[in-house]
Amino acid sequence: TDYTIEPINNYREGFTIKFNHPISTKVDIEYKTKFDPNYFNAHDITNHGKLTWLENGVSYEREDSATVSSDRYTKNNGNKTGTYNPKTKTITWIIDVNYNLQEINQAVIKDFYQGEQTFVKESLKVNRLNLQGGADQVEVKEELPSSAYSFEGGLKNSEGHEGFALTFKDPIDSAYRITYQTSLKGHEVLAEYMNDATMSDGGGPALFAQSASVKPKHGGEYILKQGKQGTGADAENAFWTIYLNRNQSWIDAGAKVTDKLSDNQVLLPESFQLYQTVVDANGVVSKGEPADPADYELKVLTPADGEHSFELIFKKPIESAYILEYKSFIIA
Repeated sequence: TDYTIEPINNYREGFTIKFNHPISTKVDIEYKTKFDPNYFNAHDITNHGKLTWLENGVSYEREDSATVSSDRYTKNNGNKTGTYNPKTKTITWIIDVNYNLQEINQAVIKDFYQGEQTFVKESLKVNRLNLQGGADQVEVKEELPSSAYSFEGGLKNSEGHEGFALTFKDPIDSAYRITYQTSLKGHEVLAEYMNDATMSDGGGPALFAQSASVKPKHGGEYILKQGKQGTGADAENAFWTIYLNRNQSWIDAGAKVTDKLSDNQVLLPESFQLYQTVVDANGVVSKGEPADPADYELKVLTPADGEHSFELIFKKPIESAYILEYKSFIIA
């Protein structure tokens, strides 16, 4: 044969190739390695090569190395994501666990979420995952029956965040996807929601730990005001638009909007119009039909009353966005 190959102690540590005859042309060496992410450092795998040879009785050597970084799923033994749907006011959380196909006797997944959210129990499902071979590529397979796992809701962690524990009843050695939803209906809609998930074997050290965050569009925003001067025949008027509750938080009855005008303009009360809105799946708020006047009260104060302002008071609880439009006359 042209060469021999021998392990360095064992093939986990490496190997040595010895050429049995002199060589004078380029030689390419190609081979594959299979790695166990539970044995090696899953964040990077380094391969070091060393070439030694004799030429005219003189010994030479050259060394080089290459590092391959594994994909995100391998590094983390899974993944966690969250997406918000403003139309339904629900967050869909997805947890992919055991991507590295560990043998786990009693897999326990715990998930705790921050901020006021309501767990939608009927949304919970567990699917088997098939690894596709490419980076971070998985295929969702069949859904497991609820008899394959136990579920305990209403838990709280040391920080007081609510969550749940899902425990597989049988040992596992494949990857799984856990999907569920939380609802923001009846709650304040914040700027960001964090969610922390872990997996362990019977409550031991974490075999998976990932966090995900969701930032609802307009989250934490209750009011935004915009204005511009008219043109042409409307050049003496200022046009004002106030966006109310674009985050769609639940707000109790009696919510009040107060707007005070500067002395160089006169309010035009007849221009007031409050609109309902339409919100799409991306959180974009568009003007809808006029709101029912029976649902709100408008109080206008003029300079004769000692103050130049108005108050808009909602008579009922609100959980949707509104757009208020009005005009004022500019005093030159």
